[in-house]
Amino acid sequence: MALKSAPGVAAACFNRGVGRDRADRPSGRPVGLNPLFRECGGGRDRRVDNRHVDKDDPRSGDPLKNPAVKAALLKIAYESAHLRLGDAYLTDPAAETVREILSAFVKKDKDRAYRLIGGVSVYAVDVNAFHAALRSPRCDFVKKAIAGKSCLNSIWIIPLKPTEESVSLAVVMDIEGLPPSYVIIAESSYNINTAELIFPKL
Repeated sequence: MALKSAPGVAAACFNRGVGRDRADRPSGRPVGLNPLFRECGGGRDRRVDNRHVDKDDPRSGDPLKNPAVKAALLKIAYESAHLRLGDAYLTDPAAETVREILSAFVKKDKDRAYRLIGGVSVYAVDVNAFHAALRSPRCDFVKKAIAGKSCLNSIWIIPLKPTEESVSLAVVMDIEGLPPSYVIIAESSYNINTAELIFPKL
């Protein structure tokens, strides 16, 4: 719901028929984020009129500054890091912080959720650098995403060096309709020397 509130993602979801076939939906109860995400993103009935955009509204303009979109990307990054790094990641200070933020969304504590997510930055990746880093043509990833009726093309976990002294792990996401972007998810006490590419299950 949060990602589909971003116009570019919404268009990609519509073109791919994401969520149209009930048989394609995952089983199990979804986490109760939808009501707050719908409020943040304006819901499926929201109409964006570019002639009357409030520049101070975090829902307008750059989707990476939309609190609902940021929370959705943070949730994807957290789950991807846990999947790749294992249970040791759960005690990482960064993981504990992420859980605190996502918990505020789950509990629909709007004021706290907005305050906490305001401390999270999602950084766009230079698209040329992103394409150069891919091991195979991006169209291959897009084809897999289309086959799985997903807008999530790929997820990378990459070590970054913000300074000479510190190394952090970033989760880089390629979601159709959004610029390739990343969230720093942990301090790099994990043994990852090269980028790990993870595909969503198709």
